Amino acid sequence: MVSNLRIGGLASGLDIDQIVKDLMAAARKPVDKLKQDKTLLQWKKDDYRAINTLLRSLRDEASKMRLQSTFLPRKATSSDTAVVTVSSANNAATGTYTIEVTQLADASRVSSSGTITSAGFDPNKSILSQKNYFTDSSPLAGDPATLSFTIKTYKEDGTAVEKTFTVNTSDSLNGILSKISSDRDLGIAVFYDPDNNKVYMSTTRTGDNNASGKDIEITGDFLTKTLMLDTANVVDGKNALVKFNGFDMVKKSNEFTVNGTTFTLQGESQAGKPVSVSVTSDGDAIFNSVKSFIDKYNEIIAKIDAEVKEERYRDYLPLTEEQKKEMSDDEVKLWEEKARSGMLKGDPILRGVLDKMRYAWSNPVQGLDAKYDQMSEYGLSTGTYLEGGKLYITNEQKLKDAINNRPEEVLKFFTQKSDTNNDSEKGVAQRLYDAINKAMDDMTKQAGSDLSLSLYDNSVLAERIKDIDKRIEQKENRLMQLEDRYWRQFTAMEQAIQRANMQSAWLMQQFSQ
Repeated sequence: MVSNLRIGGLASGLDIDQIVKDLMAAARKPVDKLKQDKTLLQWKKDDYRAINTLLRSLRDEASKMRLQSTFLPRKATSSDTAVVTVSSANNAATGTYTIEVTQLADASRVSSSGTITSAGFDPNKSILSQKNYFTDSSPLAGDPATLSFTIKTYKEDGTAVEKTFTVNTSDSLNGILSKISSDRDLGIAVFYDPDNNKVYMSTTRTGDNNASGKDIEITGDFLTKTLMLDTANVVDGKNALVKFNGFDMVKKSNEFTVNGTTFTLQGESQAGKPVSVSVTSDGDAIFNSVKSFIDKYNEIIAKIDAEVKEERYRDYLPLTEEQKKEMSDDEVKLWEEKARSGMLKGDPILRGVLDKMRYAWSNPVQGLDAKYDQMSEYGLSTGTYLEGGKLYITNEQKLKDAINNRPEEVLKFFTQKSDTNNDSEKGVAQRLYDAINKAMDDMTKQAGSDLSLSLYDNSVLAERIKDIDKRIEQKENRLMQLEDRYWRQFTAMEQAIQRANMQSAWLMQQFSQ
């Protein structure tokens, strides 16, 4: 148990407090060394995780490059975009199409047959409070609290959608119309035009979807009388009429997809003048994907290579709290920059992944024609070893020619897989992805991961840090006991001197009598 009785040199005249501090400073050196070791391990752990984050971003890029879709982008063009515009998904069939548009698909619609309100009507105020502004206010006679009406529309397959609405007369006209428009199943867009004092209603679906009647059916006095909307006045929707590659087609919508290419009809074509649509491989997009990946690759391996080669200043150890107190903030910052540099210098995991990534590019891809199985055939080369294995597109035209003239070889060079998991048979992106994944797993075992959902970190460095924490705790307890023992010893000395002084004073008093 720690004693609270501490006498600081009252009898001896010694600076006991300073003496104990000096003794404890010497005794604390092993603890300070452990704390420095812990700091170094924490710095190394942080640096591993930072590199892991960099590799994760490179792995994501490598993952895209090992997908066939990256090398199968399509470019679609229309000879007359006023008639039809086109867009193609990756893997869309290449080819040429002809289109003649004789009729665009259109929505069904109906509008008020006359002026429904007089001057001064506010569509944002209660309809009941403004019933006198309506041309026909009979549905509002007697001041009803609610009104009911029904609207029926039809889906593209001819299925009817019927909705009955019950609205409060305390609602505004805009509020009621908004409620109708917000019903997605019904598929109606309706609004009030204050300039013409009319309501306009149309279906959000195009096409003639009710073969036996009107595409919009309306019942309810509020709609038919007050808003003057009537089924008899409904203009039916129209189907698009198209001649596609010489075949007559009927489409409910102005947008349709054929073989991965989406055609959007914009207008009717001139008679006898079909629009030509061409779908081709987009070589520029592939080239840009390769170039973008190489830029990202170079950026990240440069950072990793710099980390592996960064100078380690072993004479600069992490500062203790006492040392920091004796230095300025700038001095502490400069010292710690030296102290934490080179934490991963020569690290075998990082050197290993750099070597494997260089191998991924430099070794031929087995299974390809010998003329197209290595990077030089595509205008690519690596820099010197001192550059960390950076990649260069030394001949852009050669790469573009390969993309445009030998697309299958380019695709296999990057994406080819191996049934036997043989690296030599794998494409470049497959090799890179595997190498990066392996390095990330190794670093996670060493330093854990920021992405882990578990609060428990059982990585190698985390376990070493925990072990140091335990040893620090044990030594701190011993230091507390040691400091207490020093104080008890000095207190006993002070008490003994005090008693001696008292006896001496008593004797002097006796002799003086």
